[in-house]
Amino acid sequence: MSLTTIVLAAGQGVRMNSELPKVMHPLAGRPMVRFAVDAARALEPDNLILVVGYRADLVRQAVGEGVAYVTQEEQLGTGHAVQQARTASGQADTVLVLYGDTPLIRPDSLRQVVSYHEDTGAAVTVLTSRPPDPTGYGRIVREPGTDAVLAIVEENDATPEQKAIDEVSSGIFCFRDDWLWRNLAEIPKSPAGEYYLTSLVAIARAQGELVTAWTVPDPLEVIGLDQRVKLALGEAEMRRRINERWMLEGVTLVHPETTYVEAGVRIGADTVIWPNTLLQGQTRIGRECTIGPGTVIRDSTIGDGCRVELSVVEQAIMEEGSDVGPFGHLRKGAHLGKGAHMGNFGEVKNATLGPGAKMGHFSYLGDATVGASHEELNVPWAAPGELDLSALLGLLRERGLRRILVEGGGLTVSRFLQQGLLDRLHVTVAPMLIGSGRASLTLDPIAGLADALRPAWRRFTLGEDVLFDLDLRAEP
Repeated sequence: MSLTTIVLAAGQGVRMNSELPKVMHPLAGRPMVRFAVDAARALEPDNLILVVGYRADLVRQAVGEGVAYVTQEEQLGTGHAVQQARTASGQADTVLVLYGDTPLIRPDSLRQVVSYHEDTGAAVTVLTSRPPDPTGYGRIVREPGTDAVLAIVEENDATPEQKAIDEVSSGIFCFRDDWLWRNLAEIPKSPAGEYYLTSLVAIARAQGELVTAWTVPDPLEVIGLDQRVKLALGEAEMRRRINERWMLEGVTLVHPETTYVEAGVRIGADTVIWPNTLLQGQTRIGRECTIGPGTVIRDSTIGDGCRVELSVVEQAIMEEGSDVGPFGHLRKGAHLGKGAHMGNFGEVKNATLGPGAKMGHFSYLGDATVGASHEELNVPWAAPGELDLSALLGLLRERGLRRILVEGGGLTVSRFLQQGLLDRLHVTVAPMLIGSGRASLTLDPIAGLADALRPAWRRFTLGEDVLFDLDLRAEP
């Protein structure tokens, strides 16, 4: 059967005491409305409609494409909100109405209430729950001997006998499409000047239509997060679900109660996460990593076999086998190559630490590139004993290096000076990459080279090996 799903997200939520729309308050790192929309989308409805109102631009930006938006300019109650969706709803067999501030609802529960509604042929089906304390909720009054619903009685109107009923309305409804659109206009205005969907139960009963209810097993699924205390309850439940999912998928959480994993995070199997760790945003963590304790990782990519201990990693990349900490900070743009190490009290910002390179304690690296602990560059020779300068520069650009190691053969640079190439090119030739130890550069003849480069040299060490750190740039 065809299905239209309407998610109501137009209200401000005054009990939040916030300028932010109620449905935009975050839960596990996402605006709560996204969880409700995702649950509705999982049913693959023929029409998915989001009713927006207060600060609609923020809600649209958070949810994005894939839904039809309609606007409730004046927030005049749930019945009025559904009326705004009439044009966008098209023709369907069933209309499901749920709320953007009910993010804990599971897709399976929505499927079951829709299936139950369609099997019974009811005009109205309400999703109900049995919370430990039903105070404040509308009570479900059922017809004796049947599952039919006689009425939803609000707390203020309930008799003592009705207040003793533990089954309450969640506010989530299924309607028979043709019946709903004919009767929405019949909803009376409340003393507060608003129109409520719950009034449709009485209208259906007065017409002799069947009204049924389906009870969700877990009352937490339908709790409305309309104030901050409930928001904290929702956060705890969502975090419990996320942690449970990752443990079932092979991730060890040493102390789940103090491990915070947001909804957008992905973690590989056999990774161990220690207490007091916070994983945020679109973080991706590989297999067999050790994360924590006391660690924050935000919007970063961590390769297989990495270790992050007592450190902060944000918008950074750590390749396979690299490690940080304790007390390290990888800031935006930091990139640790395969097997790289950053010790305690180190910080890297917008910089690359090459494969296998080691950065000791109390160190800072910013806006720079440090080469690998050892990297061989095969630089072709232009002629016997002469380096191909253009090839050398190409390798520099390709690897993002400013310091390179050249081994073998002889090196003659006087030709480059004579041809004027160095008037417009800056090359640094060094026998050491940072963290590499010693390497050799053989030059022949030494004397001729020294004479040619004397105006520009920086360091020139002769010994068993010849080590250079030269700036071959003509001065302006």
